[in-house]
Amino acid sequence: MNDFPPELIDRISSFLEHDDLKRTLFVSPSFQVASERHSGAFNSFTFRNNDVDSKAFLSTYSGRRLPYLRYIEVHTDFPSLQPWDAYPDELPCRESQDELLAKDESFTKQVQSVFVTIKKAENEASLAHYGSGKTQLTILTPIRWVDPSFCRHRVSSAWRVHLLRPQDLPKLSSIRALSICNPEVSTRRDGDRCAITRLDWRVLVDVASRLPNLEYLGSRLGIEEWRLPDVDPTRRHFEYDFEGGARDSRVGFAKALGEMLLPATLRNVQLDFLNDLEEHLHAEEGGGPNLVSPATYDLFSSSLRSLASNLRRLDLRLKADSALFWPAQGGADASFPNLEFSNIMFHPMTPSGSWYFHGFDGEGGHDIGYPVTDNMYPPLDSSNPRDANWHFKDILGIIISPHCFRKVPNEDTMHAFLEAFAKAAGNMHALRAFSLWSPLAYGSAWGIAYARPGEQATLYSPSEDFSSSRQLWWKVGRWRPSASLHKLFQHIGRVGYGEELIEHWNNEADDSGWTDQETFIESLAAFPAWSTYPAWKRL
Repeated sequence: MNDFPPELIDRISSFLEHDDLKRTLFVSPSFQVASERHSGAFNSFTFRNNDVDSKAFLSTYSGRRLPYLRYIEVHTDFPSLQPWDAYPDELPCRESQDELLAKDESFTKQVQSVFVTIKKAENEASLAHYGSGKTQLTILTPIRWVDPSFCRHRVSSAWRVHLLRPQDLPKLSSIRALSICNPEVSTRRDGDRCAITRLDWRVLVDVASRLPNLEYLGSRLGIEEWRLPDVDPTRRHFEYDFEGGARDSRVGFAKALGEMLLPATLRNVQLDFLNDLEEHLHAEEGGGPNLVSPATYDLFSSSLRSLASNLRRLDLRLKADSALFWPAQGGADASFPNLEFSNIMFHPMTPSGSWYFHGFDGEGGHDIGYPVTDNMYPPLDSSNPRDANWHFKDILGIIISPHCFRKVPNEDTMHAFLEAFAKAAGNMHALRAFSLWSPLAYGSAWGIAYARPGEQATLYSPSEDFSSSRQLWWKVGRWRPSASLHKLFQHIGRVGYGEELIEHWNNEADDSGWTDQETFIESLAAFPAWSTYPAWKRL
């Protein structure tokens, strides 16, 4: 057996069942390597307790097994709040500045520890002349278990957690995919409540900048991004996302993208900043916070465009304006030279607080955003009796449905947004498919999709797979674009594939006006829907 070529042994082992692989484990060193590779036993690792898990990781992967590793999941947390640790009546309802800094330090140390551990394994594998592998790293935002005797303000904190000193993280060559996500956890553990942390969005950029071979960047973030209905004051009080923190997180992300150099290997981006889309109610009356001012355009939207030059696939769920697609201040045209698939789900509210939709009779069409001031941050270290009194309210009881009426595009905001996208898409000469859509109330959706000739239909209804013509789907109710805007969309793909174009308006069999969100969620322009955390399908 020792004379068998390792390549042949590896090929034979790839066809063996798990029990057969166990039997070949000790036949020879070559069979042991092949058995370990194909058994899947070393494909994944989870960090929960850094001190214990770091030792286990190094003992397992500091050598030939590192290339077998395909997935690393990192669970981060903060110390639980229990009556034997702190007396509930003596702890202020709100967090202090020192507590917030301690959270930042704790999260930073946990991430730092994992990076240092992986780097040690990479160095050991390199010294032994083994490859570093291709691994996905998923970091879950911190949770904290809180005994119900503590004020509920300790469960629903609107302050963001930050990664400090990102430049101190060692660079990891083995990580090809990165996801940072809210964890999927139960709401209670032995009666405790689970506090899920809001993460400062620039953490995505800070961590990605330390991964020189990164090909995929994903996220599933956002807590109470939808505006809570004013008719439920208790829910609003505890779960409200204060405007100052939301604005600062967007601006910080944009600043980080301007400062950091992301790896040129990055090809796929899947960023979901509206993680609680399906679970959280939203209100449609009045304007929202102006997250743009004092700038004249959304810096967050504009910064994402800077990722475009090398991307093959772009999948976003966010609140955005036209700067996402086209330079707001003139200059060179937007360039997406290599983009093949684009799926953009945009919030029906603009970043400046106005809306992309109004009611059938124009209701809400002139609603504008309100300014974000220095007073729009959570209180610090509050022992205000009024804060304590909220704890005894009838918390999170019956949810009162808000007044939802926005179904018709608002030309004052929608035209510029669609025009910017169509102009950019007209320059995407590698584009194979796109979907651009917005979720509306009660599970409905509004949007537009495209497929180049020879592709599967982007939307399943109506569908014409592998058509010899370009195709456009208009799931837009009874709204119709202006002649100039329609012409821009008809131009998409024309340079490469000629004049022939099939346009599907709503559902030809049932002209009811709108479609359901699943139509776009299952769009072939989108990444596949994952049951857990965003993943790199090649892994």
